[in-house]
Amino acid sequence: MPIYHAIALTVALVVFAPFGSVSAPVAKAAQQQQEQTQKAEERRQDAERKREMEQRQDAERRQDAERAREMEQRQDAERRLEAERRRETDQRQDAERRMDTERKQENGTRSMAPAQIRADELVGQKVINRQSRRELGRVAGIVMDEGGQIEAAVIEYGGFMGFFTSKVAVPWNQLELSEDGKTVSTHLDRRQLRTAAPYERN
Repeated sequence: MPIYHAIALTVALVVFAPFGSVSAPVAKAAQQQQEQTQKAEERRQDAERKREMEQRQDAERRQDAERAREMEQRQDAERRLEAERRRETDQRQDAERRMDTERKQENGTRSMAPAQIRADELVGQKVINRQSRRELGRVAGIVMDEGGQIEAAVIEYGGFMGFFTSKVAVPWNQLELSEDGKTVSTHLDRRQLRTAAPYERN
């Protein structure tokens, strides 16, 4: 190996120099060999330092990638949480709006308890659909039960100028009277009203 050659030349120079048997070329060759050995060692150390630097840079890149991945996961979790909060808020607001609408509808109508409403107050009243507010017909009469309580209202619809009209009996619990007592509303629509069993006077 080169280092051994350098050592051998150095030893030869030291041992044989006093006897004048070592020439100047031999000494120069030993010096060159020593310099080459030193440069090779320096190159090896440089390569080692470079390898350590690359390993450290790779480790830093892995750490940066891990931190970036953790940040993305945390941001995704925060976005999901925020979306869930918005969805819950929207659902709560929708429920509140529905409750407000129901309260307004309740405040805009009064109970149609048979004991509180007179038949002559209802006959002739306009009947509308509760959702669309479209007119369906008019109250043409009242059906009483055996105890004298109002059981249903007879709704008259269709026809032309008061002729060829149809009548159906709508149960009392499906009707509501407006606060001013001038309009009767129901959840039934026009199609449901027309497909109901026709009213026949007994």
